[in-house]
Amino acid sequence: MLEQTADHFLYARCACLLAGREKVREVLAESERFSEFVAPRLQSAEMLLYLARTEYQRRTGEPMR
Repeated sequence: MLEQTADHFLYARCACLLAGREKVREVLAESERFSEFVAPRLQSAEMLLYLARTEYQRRTGEPMR
């Protein structure tokens, strides 16, 4: 597995979630499978971290606190 920072771990976790329920179950059953999500090309999954804040502001017109 590649060396991971705390941020990289969050992005990899987002990539895993975006891959769907079955992939998440596979990772939970065999933690080594998480290494599939640490590739640099998957770091764009970071945007999932901001989805709730963005959607809240879109729906309410106010920033989330």
